Amino acid sequence: MYIFMSGQLEIVHITDNGKNIDGHKITNVKTKVSDVLDLYNKNKPLFIDFYANWCGHCKTLAPEWEKLITNIKKENTDVALVSIEADALKKEEDLIKMMKELNLEVSGFPTIGAVINKKFTSYEGERNAEAMLDYIKTKVLHKKQGGGGRKRSSKKSTRRTKKSTRRSRSKRSRKSKRSSKK
Repeated sequence: MYIFMSGQLEIVHITDNGKNIDGHKITNVKTKVSDVLDLYNKNKPLFIDFYANWCGHCKTLAPEWEKLITNIKKENTDVALVSIEADALKKEEDLIKMMKELNLEVSGFPTIGAVINKKFTSYEGERNAEAMLDYIKTKVLHKKQGGGGRKRSSKKSTRRTKKSTRRSRSKRSRKSKRSSKK
């Protein structure tokens, strides 16, 4: 079962020349660095793809990313899908500053991951639309909800009970040793 926050899907594509990996002009999405920074500062969950136009793996990923956008539009999601091209990344000081804050260094392409509560987590799953959508539903949005963790209080109380049981046994043992010495 997936838990979604009602919200708005945001799509942002940052490039150096305003064109996607196939050389087509980017339309119907946000294209300003300030859009990414605004979403980041508002703690909106981001699913990010850092890519390079010359990268063969990135070119293979591009149609899957488009499918992901198409598929996620059918969901009621509070997430931003962000694509950032390598040349734009080098020139945008504000993006570089954000990445330093995240301790994120892009050393290969594509680099895919999620930013949740200003922490970057690398995506290591399959590079297809279905797997990425499943990751967004289960990991990105689920983390935003704060769910999925076990109740720690019951675990701690069990430990306390075990400790107190050991203490009371050792106290009884010491008392019985004292009484046997008398």
